[in-house]
Amino acid sequence: MGEGWPRDEIDTMFREGQKLEPQYQYLYMKMAYLLMPKWYGEPGEWEEFARRISAENPGGHGDELYARIALLMAGDNGNDFNLETIFTKTSLSWPLVKRGEEAIRARFPRSKINANYFAFLACAAGDKKTAREAFQRIGEDYAITVWGNRIVYEHSRRWANRPPGTP
Repeated sequence: MGEGWPRDEIDTMFREGQKLEPQYQYLYMKMAYLLMPKWYGEPGEWEEFARRISAENPGGHGDELYARIALLMAGDNGNDFNLETIFTKTSLSWPLVKRGEEAIRARFPRSKINANYFAFLACAAGDKKTAREAFQRIGEDYAITVWGNRIVYEHSRRWANRPPGTP
């Protein structure tokens, strides 16, 4: 990043990495990051890359990679979106992220950090039912690195537990 590599060299490097280690999640995450307009991509290109990787399903982990790319992008403070606005300011698909998060949970069922991220993304997507289920898995083990502070966590948990039809 920032070294001014020609785009074709970046694409070649990615393909070579993919051949060497097709399941290496950070390769896909970093390539998506490089495809942001602030680096080497065009608007919407990283989102399209994430969709393509999900469909190609490298190593049987395409859905998981889609969700991990979403989390990486949402956590980057240099974007014009964040965890709260990722679904309104990008073309990411909540159903695809949800499917990816479910794949992550299947592989890492005891991970509290993944449950925290999933709850946060479910809140961002306005999916109370899914958020409520994630909060049940979290219990009191909230991750400050996800929520920022306990107040945001509690506010979000209360929202998720409100009866359907209430804001």
